[in-house]
Amino acid sequence: MARKKQRETYGNGSIVPVVDEAGNQKHDKKGNPIWRVCVSFGYKETVDEDGRKHRRQDKTQRNFHGTLKDARKFSQQIIKDHEQAEEEKKAGIDREQTFSELCKAWEDDMRFGKVCNAYKLKSYVTHLGYMAEHFGDKPIAEVTEDDVRTALRATVRMRRLSDTTASSIFAVTKRVFTYARKKGKISINPCEDMKAPRPSEAVDRNSLQAEECALIRATLDRDEKAAYAEFYEKEQRQRDYDPFKGSTGERCSLRGMVEISNIIAIRLMLATGMRRGEVLGLTWSAVNFAGKQIKVVQALAIQKLEDENDGFDSEVERIEVKRSQSGKSSLVIKRPKTKKGIRTLFVDDDTLAHLREWKKFQAKAFKLIRTDEDGNPITVKQTQATPVFCNSSGSWYDPSHLNRWWAGSSRSEGYRDRIGFPDLKMHEFRHTQATMLLGNGVDVKTVQARLGHAKSSHTLDLYAHAIPANDLAAANLMASICAAPAVPKGTVLEIPRSA
Repeated sequence: MARKKQRETYGNGSIVPVVDEAGNQKHDKKGNPIWRVCVSFGYKETVDEDGRKHRRQDKTQRNFHGTLKDARKFSQQIIKDHEQAEEEKKAGIDREQTFSELCKAWEDDMRFGKVCNAYKLKSYVTHLGYMAEHFGDKPIAEVTEDDVRTALRATVRMRRLSDTTASSIFAVTKRVFTYARKKGKISINPCEDMKAPRPSEAVDRNSLQAEECALIRATLDRDEKAAYAEFYEKEQRQRDYDPFKGSTGERCSLRGMVEISNIIAIRLMLATGMRRGEVLGLTWSAVNFAGKQIKVVQALAIQKLEDENDGFDSEVERIEVKRSQSGKSSLVIKRPKTKKGIRTLFVDDDTLAHLREWKKFQAKAFKLIRTDEDGNPITVKQTQATPVFCNSSGSWYDPSHLNRWWAGSSRSEGYRDRIGFPDLKMHEFRHTQATMLLGNGVDVKTVQARLGHAKSSHTLDLYAHAIPANDLAAANLMASICAAPAVPKGTVLEIPRSA
């Protein structure tokens, strides 16, 4: 029997099958054979710091998945790409571009083409910056697979990043090198044969139990009623106060109004699973009392002033408000995190009743605000563009102030401490919504739409732990099926429906 040919040589290159420990050629998940393609371009001479000359082979090695015929074509393409690079070098074309310079060019193209959401692009740029720190001034044409692997490991270790973040960093790094390959700046993508870090299967997220949800809702009822009563008592004292002792009745803010606004904002988060920014970004035009719905079309966020000229201005509306850290950041109205974030949610009757009462109260309270902070006469009226949840002067409410009210500070306790939930984060109302719905049999697509996730797979990745909540019912159902008496063939066994 003739010996199987293990190596094919073509001029200055070779194609060798990649084999396992048993000597059999490896195949990928799709069944394609894997080949090791090596192309030699002669030798290069370099000079070290001591002036000594070194001679090393200039070659390229790549794994190829496919037929031997296609592997031969791939080998020839590597040679053509190398020849083209040499011609560009002779013509004075810059082939010494660094990774940082490549990222900037890629970012400009992405921004010009509006390929993705601007805030997502900003996240990509941040992750690429982490990798650039480790590549230094090394030309991208010289970056190898080992360089990428080393840079990624160092980034994860130094910044203590999660597996999910590491996977995202690798993905965008590979994307940038693919861009460079298409632009002819490199002949080989060093990330091509690398395996991406596996993201975390599921994130451990805290959520409330049904009894805790009921307790918080009852507590909100009590405190909301008390906040209204306290506001009216304060206003009565204001009217009875002697104007000659300092009270003129010309006020620029109503501090007691914020407490009520905060309580109802928490109530809405618990009822709908909306994000903090989405709740604070609501205007009355988004609330349809007749249809029992709320439309989410925007979110309120804090943005650093250093990002004002980063090219995102076409996607955000900057709000001129006075913040406690004046000069460092400002408030902006922006689109939700994903396209699916623009959604319409049904709201229960009880929550709508509280919103309706709050709207009437807010309209009346605005009439008491008669001056601005400088003492100039103003008129504040409630319109469709008025924020549902406002500050003491009737304008947009700073998210950091809501955080401070809820969680407290080193000098004072927050609302969550006063109601007996000292470790509860506002975002965990969102986790509670998903966990409760999935655990009670609501389908994943409905939960995805309600939360505004881009993909149902993302909902499953985050909340897969919630679905086994009905596992006991499933086990009992199977037990009843197996315990049923045997019946003749052709008879249909009726299976009871699960709850």
